[in-house]
Amino acid sequence: ESLNGAGVSTANATLNLRVELADGYDFSFLSLSESGDYLMRGASSEVDVLGQLRVFDLAAPLTRANEGIATAGALTVRDGVNHNWDASAELALTGTQWSDTRGVNVTIENLLGAYTDSADPGRKQAFVEKKFVGLSVGVVPAVPEPESYALMLAGLGMLGLAAKRRSHR
Repeated sequence: ESLNGAGVSTANATLNLRVELADGYDFSFLSLSESGDYLMRGASSEVDVLGQLRVFDLAAPLTRANEGIATAGALTVRDGVNHNWDASAELALTGTQWSDTRGVNVTIENLLGAYTDSADPGRKQAFVEKKFVGLSVGVVPAVPEPESYALMLAGLGMLGLAAKRRSHR
């Protein structure tokens, strides 16, 4: 919170999560959803909701992706009343670099900022707060390798031959 021209006030927090998949699945996406509220009074008052959603493969840390957290709309109402905000970020974890990933480290980095200018006359206030953060992890069944298809077809063929032999007896 910044009051009566105190300048910039920031609050930051970083959360690291380890996400591991069961065999037979691949990651498809990570989706971050956040919400909170803000209040501003005075023409110079400003608030910001910033940060990043980051992910890297635990077994191959150079395989990584990141996306900035963006609010659904501008935080511009300066009427001295609390207003809600929503923010999100999404990462697609597709392509060959993610196909055999069994576990990832997810970092949610948040930075909330409030600002009031001392040159602005009168009462000034800027306040921003986070109230919720949610992470959705998308998974899909792993696609079998071509060798698996060949093995499955060979097995079905042998079952067919065995059934044909039995019917001729």
